Amino acid sequence: MIRVLVADDQEDIRGAFRINLDAQPDMTVAAEAACGASAAEQARHLRRGPGRRATSGARRESFTPGRR
Repeated sequence: MIRVLVADDQEDIRGAFRINLDAQPDMTVAAEAACGASAAEQARHLRRGPGRRATSGARRESFTPGRR
């Protein structure tokens, strides 16, 4: 199952993405965020597993996707 975090400042857009993603048999929306800071916070929370601890980072006003 692919878990997705939807980040957009417009609630209607997030809702549309949620409807489309939840309709996919192998995808689910794990969280939504209205700003970059919230997206980063939720991503840290979602990735945290057993043995991992939370870290705090600088707050940012915009969201820039990272590279892997």
